Amino acid sequence: QLQHASRHYIDQSVSYLLLGVILGALGFIIAVIPLMLRGFSGTIGTSKLENSFLPATVSELVSKWESVEARIFFGFELLAAFCILLSWYPFKLRNAGCIPAEGGCYLPVGPCTCINLSWANARQFFPPVGLVLVACVPSVQENDWDCEKLVLVVVHCVSAMLMFMSFLCAEAHALSLYPFHCAVQSIQAGTFQYKMRYLTWHLAFWPYLLFCLIQAYDLFSSLHPYVKIISFVLEVDAGLAMLSNHYVIWYFAPERNWNPTSSIEMQNLDA
Repeated sequence: QLQHASRHYIDQSVSYLLLGVILGALGFIIAVIPLMLRGFSGTIGTSKLENSFLPATVSELVSKWESVEARIFFGFELLAAFCILLSWYPFKLRNAGCIPAEGGCYLPVGPCTCINLSWANARQFFPPVGLVLVACVPSVQENDWDCEKLVLVVVHCVSAMLMFMSFLCAEAHALSLYPFHCAVQSIQAGTFQYKMRYLTWHLAFWPYLLFCLIQAYDLFSSLHPYVKIISFVLEVDAGLAMLSNHYVIWYFAPERNWNPTSSIEMQNLDA
């Protein structure tokens, strides 16, 4: 058992990461099904679209604890975040990114030298912690805002931005996308894995950027129902693209295809 301990240590990372991706994707997809059912049943229709509840964000969709969508989203996304946290994939999977043990990069923290935050640590903690807070600290609808609930809204929005922005920056660093540059390349440019991760990064970045612009406009003017639908789809797309990026990392991870009976690989791993 001790001989294969390192192998099991890596296997757990691969399994936890895949499970987290599956649970996270199911949370986004299944939470939308009740809204779609209301649309098919006539609760939401083109003749009364103006008076129908059309969420412009996923947060608005799951803002009420007692709703079916909120319970589904909370359960799936909380489990997904815990699984990704338990995977420790930025440190265990060689293709995820640079790690400090191999001369990996650190985030610039200005003149402060008491904080040494590596990109691996940022990738390990910020996105899943942001997801946990998004699931556990739901937003409230705009017509229910007051001074106390506004604090809830701010925490929720900051957590969502932490989740998306930390992932986008960490992956941009791993891919050395301008203005980021990784001194220790964990993935070669031009490979199929690089192209897929590059694609999923863009599928997350541009929809999320457009989503943020729409939400900024919503602060000053009400959104047309069709714009709300577009905003909602953009955020779901960004979330699924982020999870797809994690799936690509899992799929191309060298550790996923290691032969447990190979003593040579075990010796190299232990070394």
